[in-house]
Amino acid sequence: MSVFGRQYPAMVRKATMAPGASHGCDLDAAFGFVLDILLDGFKWLRKAGWPSV
Repeated sequence: MSVFGRQYPAMVRKATMAPGASHGCDLDAAFGFVLDILLDGFKWLRKAGWPSV
């Protein structure tokens, strides 16, 4: 397993299980996947008290 995989096992698991991960790229699925990661990150930052400005 790579260093990234050891540090971020949930992200690697999510990326490898994403629709289309094993056979071509589905742009809608890729967009949804990235959007989910961004929104989760923003939610985590907000809960940690990070200011939005």
